[in-house]
Amino acid sequence: MIELVPVRRDEIERLASMVSEYWQEIQEYSGEPAPMETDTAKKLLYEAISKGDGVFWITSGDEEIGFIEHDIREHWSRPDQKVGHIAEIFVRRDRRRAGAGREAMNRILETMAEDGVRYVTLETWVRNDQARRFWEALGFREDRLEMRRMLDS
Repeated sequence: MIELVPVRRDEIERLASMVSEYWQEIQEYSGEPAPMETDTAKKLLYEAISKGDGVFWITSGDEEIGFIEHDIREHWSRPDQKVGHIAEIFVRRDRRRAGAGREAMNRILETMAEDGVRYVTLETWVRNDQARRFWEALGFREDRLEMRRMLDS
């Protein structure tokens, strides 16, 4: 059984360390030249909490095994509709495949539905087959294609 525990501002340092671990792991899929620095993670987490995004520890007993960040916003062209977005979810490698991520997501999706959210979006790296299978098992389907071109700078 897992719990979703809101991250407090005084815990951001600890969470930023886990975010850096997450970014190191996904670096192989992202094509980014280096993982996110801890200071950058702290800044982004402070901003997310300040604007009211849901930032939660995924816990099992007293152990923090992952995190999730999501938000709810107005649809860009239909302000009468709410759209949810999963910004990040991470479960430590040694705690995967035991249902914690699925349970955390199901709770977030239930809460969003209760809040009147029409649909939920997310992004994952095309080459991250494990993540794609996870999202598809939860009922997510490809809807849009994001393309990018790296520029010399």
